[in-house]
Amino acid sequence: MKLYSAFRDDRLLLTLTAMLTLAAWAPLFVTPFLPLSDLPNNAAAASMLFDAATGKGTVGEHYYVSLAPTPYWTGYIVMAAANAVGGVLFAAKAIVALLAIVMPLSVMRLLIALGRSPRLGLWAFAMFWEHNLYSGWVTYLLGMAIALYALARLIEVETLREGYHLLPWTVLAALTHAQAVALLAVAGVALTLRRGLRGRPMAPQVLALAGGALPVLAWARGHVSPSGNVASPPWTFDWHPWVVKAARLFTYTFDHYPREPAVWAPAFAFAAMLLCPLLVATLVRPRGGRRERTIDAAIITLSCVALYAALPFEIRGPMRHFHNYPRYATFILLTLLLLPNPDLRGWRALALVPGIVAAAAMDVTTLHQFQRFADHSRPFLRLMDAVPRGSRVLPLINVDSDPACAYDPYNQFHSYLTAATRSYDPYLFDNPSNPLQYTASHRLDAPPWAVATDQVSMERQGEQFDYVLVQGLARDPFEPGARLAGARVHLVAEGGIWRLYAVDR
Repeated sequence: MKLYSAFRDDRLLLTLTAMLTLAAWAPLFVTPFLPLSDLPNNAAAASMLFDAATGKGTVGEHYYVSLAPTPYWTGYIVMAAANAVGGVLFAAKAIVALLAIVMPLSVMRLLIALGRSPRLGLWAFAMFWEHNLYSGWVTYLLGMAIALYALARLIEVETLREGYHLLPWTVLAALTHAQAVALLAVAGVALTLRRGLRGRPMAPQVLALAGGALPVLAWARGHVSPSGNVASPPWTFDWHPWVVKAARLFTYTFDHYPREPAVWAPAFAFAAMLLCPLLVATLVRPRGGRRERTIDAAIITLSCVALYAALPFEIRGPMRHFHNYPRYATFILLTLLLLPNPDLRGWRALALVPGIVAAAAMDVTTLHQFQRFADHSRPFLRLMDAVPRGSRVLPLINVDSDPACAYDPYNQFHSYLTAATRSYDPYLFDNPSNPLQYTASHRLDAPPWAVATDQVSMERQGEQFDYVLVQGLARDPFEPGARLAGARVHLVAEGGIWRLYAVDR
């Protein structure tokens, strides 16, 4: 209701939010596929949840749905619902479009809770096309948006009844991403302890935060506790020095565009998000307000800094997770917006111009990049149309890069074909945290993903499949003179860097 009131009472805020949302959405309309690395596998697994849960077709035979409280469920349900409306490609775009709305709104809601002008939240649009999104970590970003909203409510909670009403949001954060719960834990506990030190009751906050702890503890216990007689591997950590972390702040926020053609928007957006909050605080007349809210804002910002500084890059052991601390770089910059408290009414709203220009520049830069990527990736649609529903497809991945992208957008592209045709694919995400799991008794033999082309055997593996998808034609094993040239396959479709072969039995 507080966001609704803010938009109702501030026509400029409403207008600019609508315009910046549409601008952030614009790149989604120029390409059938999004070059966001892990998004294909996430969208594909979510899109097949219903068939797996009901035992329908090939998907129901080879996959099942794990009902354990894993920290991916919220995003997967969103994408599964979007798939029911428009298919897997629509689902991938729908989750990204949703993030373009919920992330700025969560920042605005937190600004309101801290007694700041929600107009500062317009700068959050400049952070939309950032490192985590290009990595395809949509469930993480959705979880962080929920966590920021929960922190806003946590600051305002005064009674046990209000804490009880907040509890579902912390549970939702825990069912979305574990690292969102980490922010809730660090910032939420610090805010709660501060209340106690000031003689105010902590029980409402403790009640609300407990909701996020329960699903995560159940999930972590299932990973850490050894099953049967299988010994758990030892814990190991990959640490980066603080000076390296500080030097990579730009890398882990905006540095995800290819070197050619050169673009200026990422550097400008980084400078605006890093320096402009300080300039606004210095040059624009303070709005006034309670000093305690400034301390609360600093706690949230420092919580993001602490997670970035303290976490390892990779964790290996009973459970494995990589890229841990870099994911918080974006939220260091976002939460810097919480610190100043300027009066942005009237002509002082012009102080928002650098952040709005940065947002628009990032949208235009991304749109041009997506247009180039669309020219390269659109031929894949022909191969998707050539695979009958319910097939078994073996992808052979020789190339995963694209000249339009700094990231590798093709490493999971085969997942789109799998989900669109409700087919079997041996290379979807395979870890206990994923809601979609392989049925062990119906799993087909396939070579390791990274060396599939070099190790595939048509007699032992290939003939279990109906189709073989070759990505990267220079190492096509079925070409004349190549290693599998005599295999019983025939070419069905070709386009771009792909060839699709049907297996002749």
